[in-house]
Amino acid sequence: MKKLFTVVAAAIGGFFGVTLLHGASPTSLSSSSALANGKQGGSTTVKTGSVSPKKSTTTTASANVPAVNGSAVGKTINYGYGQISVKVKVANNKIVDVGVNSIKTLDAYSTQIEQQVVPTLRSEVFKANGTHILLITGATYTSEAYAMSLQDALNQLHFK
Repeated sequence: MKKLFTVVAAAIGGFFGVTLLHGASPTSLSSSSALANGKQGGSTTVKTGSVSPKKSTTTTASANVPAVNGSAVGKTINYGYGQISVKVKVANNKIVDVGVNSIKTLDAYSTQIEQQVVPTLRSEVFKANGTHILLITGATYTSEAYAMSLQDALNQLHFK
């Protein structure tokens, strides 16, 4: 028992001794963080001194982006319970209409789910003005397929 205590105490003491003697230096930190980021070699330069304020300009993103107008139909997406294709209409960089172009489900239960889910997905598209919509629990595959078809239609219109 005394030998076991001595071995454990020596191991703990050795660990702390090595840690204290070889503490993290700024050089080792920059090398290890560079390796953690997948970079090898290289160096980190830190600039000290005062920083003078710079003028900032604000531009409206829509001023540089041409207006997107038009309608498109997304490709038909196969998912676990059927197929869905979404159509979208955009006017002045805003989604003004979105709906299902075609839908095929495998069974009556899937059809019932579709009837409940599609109106919710439609309202989510209007809120987000794009495909960054919340997926609906219990209809994940349908939600994902709807978003994928919608994204394809928006890509056809060059809508970002």
